Amino acid sequence: KASIEEKLSYQEKNVSDSDKVLLSQDYILQVARLFDYKDHFTMLDIYFQLKQKGIKEKLYIIGAGPNYSKLEERIKELDLEGDCLLLGRRDNPYLFMKHAKLFIHTSWSEGLPTVFLESMVCGTPVVSMDCPTGPKDILGNGRFGSLVPLGDKITFVNQVYELLNNNEKREIYIRSLPEAIERFNIDRVSSELEKLLI
Repeated sequence: KASIEEKLSYQEKNVSDSDKVLLSQDYILQVARLFDYKDHFTMLDIYFQLKQKGIKEKLYIIGAGPNYSKLEERIKELDLEGDCLLLGRRDNPYLFMKHAKLFIHTSWSEGLPTVFLESMVCGTPVVSMDCPTGPKDILGNGRFGSLVPLGDKITFVNQVYELLNNNEKREIYIRSLPEAIERFNIDRVSSELEKLLI
């Protein structure tokens, strides 16, 4: 099975002209199924506030699901049609992860959000709501990415705004990503499981 790095290499050699245009923009990214519990509506409210604060980055949302048309309507209501783009389903969103400034996540329920790990492998730091399970574990309680109290839109806006405008702080997270990912290395996990079973 191809690794994320191998898939990235293939995608970079075979990127479509339309995707080249998208990837040439400055943007923040979300990848998730468009279900209620992923709470994209809160994300749109947060992005609207970020635009009010003057950010230039676009918001790309990759995913499909029952809330697609409702999200389209909300984007129109907020007059974000030129800035917030629903890109539909992508089997391998890694090229978009690699070129994003940030990966943002506002879900109020998770298991183990592997999109965090995928984004981190691609070198892009994460800002996430601290829902009950998953984000805190992957982000090391805030050490490897920005963790925001669940439902706290103001703090989320401020965290994203700061990371978009403070390259030094964003670089601190980026430099920590290899260590964060290594904790989920299959050999290391297998070794830890063996210790538990002995």
